[in-house]
Amino acid sequence: MESLELLTETADIFRDKCVCCLEARENRCKELLEQSYAFAAEYTPYLGYDTVSRVINEHQGNVEEIREILESLTEGSK
Repeated sequence: MESLELLTETADIFRDKCVCCLEARENRCKELLEQSYAFAAEYTPYLGYDTVSRVINEHQGNVEEIREILESLTEGSK
């Protein structure tokens, strides 16, 4: 029972001293999201994982080009 109480108190302190103070920087989040390949997951049901992965690997570093290629490959599928 003591361990549970200690864990509960520790979680409360962590929340009060660390988590409650966090603020998302919307511009930075948006910037990171736009540079990621997360959007490509949307295309896997239409093209399959292997195709989407191949396009990403062949065009690494050019997110806009990847987006355009995936969009052109799914025309009429969505």
